Amino acid sequence: MAAKKKNSKVEKAKREAKIYHDVHEQIVKEKPFAEVLSKYSTDQVDGFYEFLAQEKVRYMRNGATYYKDKQRAETEWVSEAMLGLKEIQQKKLFDLHCFWDAEKITLPGIETHIDFFEHENNPLGCTLIEPISQIEFDWYLEYVNSDDYQFTDEFDDSFGFYEDIRRAGKKNHPDDFIPEWFDFHNERTGNSVYFTFPMLRTEKESFYRDLAIDEREKNRKLAKEAEAVQATNTIATPTTLPKIPFRETTKFIINNLEDRETQSMYKKYNRMYQNYSDREYEYDEMMLTLAQHCEIWPIEADDDWREAFNNCYLNYRRYKIAEALPLAYEEYKMMVEMNIPFPTGDHDADLTLQLNDIVKTQILRGRELNNEPRDFNF
Repeated sequence: MAAKKKNSKVEKAKREAKIYHDVHEQIVKEKPFAEVLSKYSTDQVDGFYEFLAQEKVRYMRNGATYYKDKQRAETEWVSEAMLGLKEIQQKKLFDLHCFWDAEKITLPGIETHIDFFEHENNPLGCTLIEPISQIEFDWYLEYVNSDDYQFTDEFDDSFGFYEDIRRAGKKNHPDDFIPEWFDFHNERTGNSVYFTFPMLRTEKESFYRDLAIDEREKNRKLAKEAEAVQATNTIATPTTLPKIPFRETTKFIINNLEDRETQSMYKKYNRMYQNYSDREYEYDEMMLTLAQHCEIWPIEADDDWREAFNNCYLNYRRYKIAEALPLAYEEYKMMVEMNIPFPTGDHDADLTLQLNDIVKTQILRGRELNNEPRDFNF
C-alpha cells in the first residue's frame, strides 16, 4: 500500500513537471508580451518566463479546484436551508403529537411515543403530515429574515424532544426548550393552544414504565445483596495489578524522569493547547467560511471585537440560508412529486430500535404488573 502511494506521488510529480515544461517551452518559443517587457531589463526576461510558466501551471491546476469548491459551498448552503424545511415539518409533527397524546386521534403505526421518533428523525419524508405548502414556506422565509431567527443547530431534537417542549410550555418557561420557529408559527396559526391539551398517553406510559423500572431496580438490589453475602464467604485472593493510567503516567515520567529540554517542550505544548480554546477554534471556522466565499460583507462596530466578528458571521450565514431557501424548496417539491425518499437524520438506526424495544418492553411489563393485558390498548 505504501509503495502504491509513493508511486502515485512520483507519477503526479512527473505529470506536473511535464506540464510545466510544455508551458514554459511554448512561452519561450512564442515570446509573448514582448511589447510589455521591452521597457524592462532584458536579463530578467528568461527569469520572468520561468515565473510566468509556474503561475500558469498553478492557475491551471487550482482554478478548476476553486470552482468546484465554490460550487460545493453553494450546495452546502442549500443543504442547510433544507434543515429549515425540516424544521417546518417538525413543528407540524409536534402539533400532531399533541393531538395524539391527548387521545383526540389515532394514527397508523403509532402505538407509543417512541413510534414518533422515527418520523421525527425524517420529518420531510413523514407521511402522517401534509407536504410543505407555499404559505408555510413564505412564513419560514419571513422567519429567517427576522430578528427571531434561531439556527437549527441551536436546539436538540433528539429523543425526549417532544416531552421537553410540552413540559417547558406548562411551566411557562418557553425560552428553555421551545425553538423560536415554534413561537413564530404559533403566532400565525394560533396553535399555542395545543400546549393546553392533556398529556394523557404520556402519563399512562410513564406510569407503566415506572412500575417496570421499580421492579428492575428491586431485582438489582437483591442481586447485589446476594453477591455481597457470597463475597464474605469466599476466601480473598490477591487482586490483579491495576491498568496503566496513560496520561497521568506520561505526565509523571516527563516531569520527573525526562531531560530538561523535553520537559520544557512539554510545558510549552500544554500551554499552547490550553490557550487554544474551543471558542478560538470556532473563530477559525468562521473566518474560513467567510474567506472561502470571497464576498464583501459588512461588520458592525462593537466594544468587543469577538462579538462584532461573531455577529458578522451569523448575519452572513443567515443571509446565505435565506438566499438558498427557494432552491431547497424547489428541490423538496421535486422529490415529493417524484416520490424520491428523503435521507434520514443523524440518529443511529440501531440505537433507535434498541430504544423502541426498551420502552415498549417496559410498558408491556408495567401492564402485567398492574394486572392488565400485555398490549398497548390503554
